[in-house]
Amino acid sequence: MRRLWPCLVVFLLQLNVYAVEATTYYVDPAGNDANAGTSLAAPFRTISKAASVVNPGDVVNVRGGTYGETVTLNRGGTVGNQVIFQRYQSETPVLDGTGLGSANGVVIGVPNIVWDGISIRNFSWPGGSIGGVRFVDMGDSTSYTIVRNTTINNIVGFGNPSCIYLQDFYAGTLEISNNILHDCGDASSANVGNRAGVTLFSDLLSTNATNLIWIHHNEIYNVGGGIKYKHASPPNPNATALFEYNLIHDVLADGNGCVSAEQPSTIIRYNICYNVPAFARAFEPRNSATEHCANCQIYNNSFYNVNVAIYTDSPTLTAHDNIFCTVPGGGSASEGAVWLVDPALESISLTSNYNLYCGASIAKAVVSGWAGSVVTSSFSMFQGMGYEGNGRTGDPLYVNPMGAPPDFHLRAGSPAKGAGTGGKDMGAYPTGTELIGPTSGGGGGGGGTGLCFDFRATSGYVTDPANCSPVLGEAYPHTYSNGITAGWNGGPATEDDSSSVDARLAGVNNKYNQGVQLTFRIDLDAAESKDIRAAFGNATNSSGYQYVQLLDDTTVIATIDQPTGESAGQWYDATGVLRTSNSDWVNNNAVLTHVFTSTILNIIIGTPTNPDVCCSGINHVRV
Repeated sequence: MRRLWPCLVVFLLQLNVYAVEATTYYVDPAGNDANAGTSLAAPFRTISKAASVVNPGDVVNVRGGTYGETVTLNRGGTVGNQVIFQRYQSETPVLDGTGLGSANGVVIGVPNIVWDGISIRNFSWPGGSIGGVRFVDMGDSTSYTIVRNTTINNIVGFGNPSCIYLQDFYAGTLEISNNILHDCGDASSANVGNRAGVTLFSDLLSTNATNLIWIHHNEIYNVGGGIKYKHASPPNPNATALFEYNLIHDVLADGNGCVSAEQPSTIIRYNICYNVPAFARAFEPRNSATEHCANCQIYNNSFYNVNVAIYTDSPTLTAHDNIFCTVPGGGSASEGAVWLVDPALESISLTSNYNLYCGASIAKAVVSGWAGSVVTSSFSMFQGMGYEGNGRTGDPLYVNPMGAPPDFHLRAGSPAKGAGTGGKDMGAYPTGTELIGPTSGGGGGGGGTGLCFDFRATSGYVTDPANCSPVLGEAYPHTYSNGITAGWNGGPATEDDSSSVDARLAGVNNKYNQGVQLTFRIDLDAAESKDIRAAFGNATNSSGYQYVQLLDDTTVIATIDQPTGESAGQWYDATGVLRTSNSDWVNNNAVLTHVFTSTILNIIIGTPTNPDVCCSGINHVRV
């Protein structure tokens, strides 16, 4: 008789890179660059000194205080062994350019860097372009670079004064997350629209290079444009962009908006965009080249007090589950939910459904054409053409869109509640519990990574943070630099199915993840019990998966949040002996039995008493 495994879930941590001898450095305004820099008692004085000695896998802990320097990073890491510059614990280090003359804040010219929680402010370049963080000449090598948990403001320049500015090209994955970006550029800028939170130029990216620009959980405001992904040429089928969970508001420039993108297949989702001026475009997926953001997707976004929600010349665009609240102003052709600049509506492939139209967008759901050939279609006319079969009109009943801060959740009675795809809500909060904007309060020193899987799903993993328990930093599967997307290796796991999920952890160096909690939410059908197996160790199993290499004194601690009113799960080792306390799992397995509905499994990797002594690298999790 065939043996049926009851939804066996295996957690394997696989080491995909060779171990490196990593060093931890410390920087303190009261330090001395003549010091060794390897202890709190003898730190460097400048971040630049630390940058001049780092090697792959090294960590630079920057203590609180003001650093009056510009930092150039020309010693990078490798995938899985990034060089990490992070604030020390909860202290507040600030890189300040006051009095330095023409200078960028941080210049990153090498791949595989993590900049985490070190604020940047008051840099200027009166005669040129500038970035609080500026990427230059990054090369075509595979890489994973991150800017996170950082406040950047008051970056002033003539050309492209941006809080974060990428010049020329970047191959690999660039993640910009949990940042607060504001007030970059001033009246001295050549063009108000060039004053951006994030500016990305990718003219020289090789058509053979794999590239992912992933911008999420940021707040961007008081800028000429929120996110600008420009000159995405030549066309590259291996490049994409994902802009999600961002809070962008108070955009200053006519003609700009919260997000503009040219790269084909860009995804813009779960964002809130509000207070965009007359004749500005909230989202602008278009360019002057041949690709025109082809096959771009815009869904589950909430717009409020914007003139035009989507302004595009894309011949193939998908828009669904958005809330379009537009206001009059800017000319007779504006005020629409969607403005098709060049193509006529009948000549493009537009998918538009499950959107809510309110304000001026009801009368101008779609505007197509330019100048004398403009054609305006109301919502009812748009429906008559075969679009918006499930679309709606009316006030979305945001909780408090004019509050400080505003609240764009939906009140009871909203026409958008339960009216979206799959019975979820329209707008940026399809379940009502999504996290929009920074989730870690501008923190640093290791933000945390969570993966979330729902075994009731019919399509595999869950990408909604709302379906995960709150964790530090990210809370859902990702697409990483190796091009692998977290997903199923088979069908969905069921009671009698041992299908698995394969996910990549960002090439994470466990020096970064020391002491970090990885939270897995195991959602099961009501009253069903499953077994979960976790494996950690320094070995290769029969399938050829190498477990993560852990140092001898490293512990992996697993705890279970017991559901109210349900019996607790228990851990057993590989021999079936009951474990009564957390213990060292190196070269061991453990099996958790009796997992009930919505059990939360928390795994902490590191040495709690000495988090600097940890692991050589973790970048694979198999579930």
